[in-house]
Amino acid sequence: QLPSMNALQEAAHAAPQAEAPTPNEVAAARTSADFVARGKKLYHQEGCFTCHQVDGEGGKVGPDLTTQGSRGRAEEWLTGYLRNPRSVFKDSIAPPYPNLSQDQMKALVEFLQNQK
Repeated sequence: QLPSMNALQEAAHAAPQAEAPTPNEVAAARTSADFVARGKKLYHQEGCFTCHQVDGEGGKVGPDLTTQGSRGRAEEWLTGYLRNPRSVFKDSIAPPYPNLSQDQMKALVEFLQNQK
């Protein structure tokens, strides 16, 4: 015997439903995705790819950044390093990027943190 349509509808409504994201959550995700896309563009514009690889593309002078996001480095650490690499590693051959605006640096850092 098949269950009645009412029983099926009641069961469907009783099942836990995933909550829809709030408008703020949607905006934050969109903003983060925008920063990551802008960071990827900056990664190429600033020539980072000439020394570093991401997903097998790029140079091999510097470390592979494919999994940079899984290294657990905070935004502040990455920003400080990118602004002045020798302040973190005295023998670093990476160039400093003091010319990047705060938003550009945030975008580049989010792109790197998104590499996992």
